[in-house]
Amino acid sequence: MTGHGESTRESDSLSTVVEVRSVNNRHLKLVFRAEETLANLEAEVEKVLRETVKRGSIVVTFKSKRKKPVQGSASQTLIDGNLLRNYLCQIREAIGMAGSGEILAAACLQLPGVVLTGNLAGSISLEEEWPQWEATLREALHHFQAMRLREGAAMARELMALHDAIHAEALAISERAPEVVKQHRERLRSRLESAFSQSGLERNVEPHEILRETALLAERLDISEETVRLNSHLDQFKRFVEREESPGRKFDFLIQEMLRETNTIGSKASDLDVAHRVVEIKGLLERIRELVQNVE
Repeated sequence: MTGHGESTRESDSLSTVVEVRSVNNRHLKLVFRAEETLANLEAEVEKVLRETVKRGSIVVTFKSKRKKPVQGSASQTLIDGNLLRNYLCQIREAIGMAGSGEILAAACLQLPGVVLTGNLAGSISLEEEWPQWEATLREALHHFQAMRLREGAAMARELMALHDAIHAEALAISERAPEVVKQHRERLRSRLESAFSQSGLERNVEPHEILRETALLAERLDISEETVRLNSHLDQFKRFVEREESPGRKFDFLIQEMLRETNTIGSKASDLDVAHRVVEIKGLLERIRELVQNVE
């Protein structure tokens, strides 16, 4: 389900902005966008996200602005010694494996995060800053969920309209089923009488012969079990819309079952009117399938 939420918080030294956006996805997928110094917060962000979101491709963006440098003035330039030493260890190991090469100091200073200037200079403590980021994130998620709830209410109304349309088609099929058997019985009688007449036999079709063939035909055309199961699935579908929490995956399975019953009805009934209604139901189910991809 699509959604958007944003929040801003201020402290004496830091302004935090968190934006949460989502697009449809059958699974939960987090895309975390932030400056390099905040990259280690991704695990904490995902932990908070999973408390409220179950499905969707979620993009969480962190933006910060420091009101004053953590150390020194805004023009201060510092080198992250720990990070530089880590880079050098890896470079020396790679050179040793290659068997030759030299380390250029100027090139090392160009590596990401080695040189901190301006408002990034100094040692940034993510543990100290995380509570503010977390509060900003939770507030953005609150706005995000509120938007999704509004969209979900509109989607629920549309799903129930599609449910009612399928129910009406299923009811019409159930009412049509006895007439289908009757028409096939009359067609069988007519064909038998025509066959006797063309062969020159002067006798009418015996009632018990029609009854026996009609019984066999009625058994082949019987769709009562399929219509009962289809209506049962529709009742369950309605319960999911009205009361179930996070029914997205259940909807996927239920649609498959309704489609299976609908196909069986179409193949067994052998009637033009029923076939038209089966096509209509399958079209409605396809619309539902597209919608439930947005349902958490």
